[in-house]
Amino acid sequence: MRRILACIGASLALVACTGGGSSRVVALYGGEANWAVIESPERTTAYRVMPPGRVKYIRAPDVIDGFEITEGPIPVDAATAGDLASILADASIYDWERAKGCEFEPGVAIRLVKAGLEVDLLFCFVCDEIATFQGGKRVGIEDFDAARPRILAVMRRIFPKDEAIRGLK
Repeated sequence: MRRILACIGASLALVACTGGGSSRVVALYGGEANWAVIESPERTTAYRVMPPGRVKYIRAPDVIDGFEITEGPIPVDAATAGDLASILADASIYDWERAKGCEFEPGVAIRLVKAGLEVDLLFCFVCDEIATFQGGKRVGIEDFDAARPRILAVMRRIFPKDEAIRGLK
């Protein structure tokens, strides 16, 4: 009985420290400080992005984590940011055991800010991968195939008139 209570206590402590995200999920997003930003940001903005060189500009493009910004910033309301965090906290959406051989080509970047810390989440819907960037450096990347429909639903709320996002299946 003591052993069971000790395990329950340890599990509750882990949940309290990570706010509900498993330790593997927290590590994917660069640690507890980054996860705290994702879980309860003070400000969230969204961008449409393209790999470098895909879009022709008259002037030098604005970039986020090396990817050219084609639209944004678009403010994201707290409820939508919360819905996204809830999806990302679920460890079962990730394919921890395999890696894909495709090139990461994100179409959406979400920047979350809290207490001066910025965390960028870049979503590739070609291969269903999410990459986390902090301070311009990638700190994690993983497949999210199991959550594609739910993540797309959130993206459609953020970009309701975007034909490319609306057309994704």
